[in-house]
Amino acid sequence: MSQGTTREQGCIFCAIVAGQAEASVVHEDEAVVAFMDLHPVTPGHLLVVPRTHAVGLEDLDRATGAQVWSVGHDLSRALRRSRLGAEEDQRHGL
Repeated sequence: MSQGTTREQGCIFCAIVAGQAEASVVHEDEAVVAFMDLHPVTPGHLLVVPRTHAVGLEDLDRATGAQVWSVGHDLSRALRRSRLGAEEDQRHGL
């Protein structure tokens, strides 16, 4: 885990960030980690979590909150442009 991050014992997201729990990671940077959801609602469903433990978005500083949203946006666009996104659009008649 990078310097300045905190972990909460028993938090699965903190365990994934620390490399103590398995995850299919698709993005990592100094502030966030993104990985595939174990129980996806849609194909390509992923989660973007901060490296610092937070219960909700209001617990994050502005820079980290902005990075969570920025990475989520970028990955969402990439997914939409991928084969998975095209298949999902077809299923919904888009």
